[in-house]
Amino acid sequence: MFHSASRLLACATVVAIGAAGCSGNRSMLPAAGLQGAGSSARAARLPHPGLMRLTSQPPDVMQMAFLMTDGSVLAQSYTANLWYRYVPDQFGNYGNGTWTQVASLQAGYAPSAFSSAVLADGRLAIIGGEYNTPGNYQLQLTNLGAIYD
Repeated sequence: MFHSASRLLACATVVAIGAAGCSGNRSMLPAAGLQGAGSSARAARLPHPGLMRLTSQPPDVMQMAFLMTDGSVLAQSYTANLWYRYVPDQFGNYGNGTWTQVASLQAGYAPSAFSSAVLADGRLAIIGGEYNTPGNYQLQLTNLGAIYD
């Protein structure tokens, strides 16, 4: 759930997966560390040996994704107001993970460009941003913020 944040005292390094790594039917994640039969055969068919195609494609086009401290991926949809969580399967394989929709930002806050950090305690902090209204791409700066926990 996202909570409103008027000020933020601590930030950590953000780990983001670029839009090309998490959009449409072309979604791919790093294949390093895959376990199980057939993983080398799958890697041989892909355009780059370090990537693998996801079995479960995102429910929407994603514009930004964050690797969380629990190993899940929290992703913002292209429409900016929907968020999804991607969790690897029970064996830790990201290629066979599942997507679920999670809480949205508070009403009136849906930026498509913002400062962000995955905090050491597992929360995601989002501060400021522009293009705050989904679908309206005239410059709109905001000083709002949120913390996802």
